[in-house]
Amino acid sequence: MSTFRHGCSPRNFRERARIVIAAGLEPGGPDRLALLRRAAQLRMRNVRPAKWQLNCYLNTFSGTVDGKAALAVLNETEQETTVNFSDFDLPEEMEEILQPAGMQKSQITVARHDAVLLVANRREAK
Repeated sequence: MSTFRHGCSPRNFRERARIVIAAGLEPGGPDRLALLRRAAQLRMRNVRPAKWQLNCYLNTFSGTVDGKAALAVLNETEQETTVNFSDFDLPEEMEEILQPAGMQKSQITVARHDAVLLVANRREAK
């Protein structure tokens, strides 16, 4: 039995990527194909855990998309969760691009068994 709680994963990124790709191969409608097309065009760089808790699954990752600050949140739980941008030192306005839910201000609610990818409007200063 695992000692890990939902929220952070001992799996490495490669294993996680294989799971995501396999899930994308499942039969589905036009929404699934649109999401796969969008995913094929995206690349999150400099990915690292944005929030780390001992003995729990990783579920929040920060990095950049096209040079802009980004935050990916995976909610693998049975209840929705709210993400406050200020908790991750992010701009007040971020664009959610997976659903796409468009511009979000200061927080976003992630449905159970869902994920979001938030991207800032401006490139990070170097």
